[in-house]
Amino acid sequence: MPSTTQNANDISSEFYASGDINWSPTFSSRITASDNDYTEVDLDFGDQSEWLEIEYNNFTEIVSTDQIDSVTAKIEGSQLGVQHQSSPQVRFSDDNGSSWCSGHTFTNFQGSTDVTKSITCSHHSWTYSSVDDLRVQYRTGVVDEDSITYRIDFSQTTVVYSEIAPNVPTNLAETFNFDNNTIDVSWTASTGNPVVNYTVDYNGTTTTVSGTSVTLTNLDYNTQYVIKVRANGVDNSSAYTSTVTSDYTRTAPLEDINFTYAPLRETGFCLKWENITGGVSNWKLVYYDGSTTAPPTVTPASDEFNYKWTGLTKNKRHLFKLVARNGDNLYDEGGAKVIG
Repeated sequence: MPSTTQNANDISSEFYASGDINWSPTFSSRITASDNDYTEVDLDFGDQSEWLEIEYNNFTEIVSTDQIDSVTAKIEGSQLGVQHQSSPQVRFSDDNGSSWCSGHTFTNFQGSTDVTKSITCSHHSWTYSSVDDLRVQYRTGVVDEDSITYRIDFSQTTVVYSEIAPNVPTNLAETFNFDNNTIDVSWTASTGNPVVNYTVDYNGTTTTVSGTSVTLTNLDYNTQYVIKVRANGVDNSSAYTSTVTSDYTRTAPLEDINFTYAPLRETGFCLKWENITGGVSNWKLVYYDGSTTAPPTVTPASDEFNYKWTGLTKNKRHLFKLVARNGDNLYDEGGAKVIG
């Protein structure tokens, strides 16, 4: 998802640390974007107490709902005394220098011709509130030589930021539906920053939904489903929830059970089938007459392979479905008969 960048609107001030630094700004103590003015500074090689430090302010677009993804410092300049070929180092700090992030090194400024160098830091724990106190230090490399003069024409700091992700959803739950072979997944809506949608992951397969529930279909037999959910915001996503597990231990659908019927005089039917597959603890018969109410069911014993269903209305369409129950109380559809 996209991030947004913003440059500092102005450089508020320059500093230098304790030490014998020859600080000779040529234009009102400002490093500007113009090649016509430069700041000249002498730094001693090997003396890490001497540096050029710049403070940047007015990152006006960044607000409390944003996270700082990276900070880039760019400097344009040259050096006098080309025989030294210095290796300037850069350090970043927020909160007015209370938390420095070091270890970033520029390549050499090798002569009097202006060059531009950029360093990006993306592993420091920046916060939006400390961006207005952002400072950048430029130091020389550790070389045991005399001091060298830098002419800094241009320095710029850019912040890349994005909206903080919503909080992790809560109360993730699942329910396996025995009769239609699906899993209902639900959770409590994420709080915090706005949610665009949710990603549901089940065994590495993902689906995206706008609400706080989803029904998983087309499940594989004899499979354990590990389910987790995350909230997706404008720019970033939350972490996933803890997982819930749904065991789909159905055997494959019954085949060739020879599900038949014969009419009965007392307005009903005798339904018959064969236990070809074995391993069935008992059977379940489902009847549906076309109404909107839930279909009634009966459960013959596991050693019975027929059932008389009576009390039906004449000249009406009737639907019967036979399913087999295994030891996990999950049903496998065996067949259906439309009887009229």
